[in-house]
Amino acid sequence: MFTSKMKRRLSTMILVALLCLAGFGGCATLSQEDRALLESTRQSAEEAKAAAAKAEEMVSRLETTAGNAEQAATSAQMAAERAEAAALKAERIFDKSLRK
Repeated sequence: MFTSKMKRRLSTMILVALLCLAGFGGCATLSQEDRALLESTRQSAEEAKAAAAKAEEMVSRLETTAGNAEQAATSAQMAAERAEAAALKAERIFDKSLRK
């Protein structure tokens, strides 16, 4: 039924399949060192995620602060313009009073 060539080919395929299964089985179990490395990597990723969230919060605060500073600068500019206008008006009134 099977020729010797087919038997050898079938044997080779079975051997390759067994080696693959053994290889995958070896990959399925991790050494203690590998587990420690994976745990360390997971912790580092969590710390990086927390740091990124903190940085986003700080950026948000800085943007809010920058907006508040811009509003304060605008208000100060408007107050300076009003003070300058009031000073000019006072100077004109004083000049008028001297002419009389």
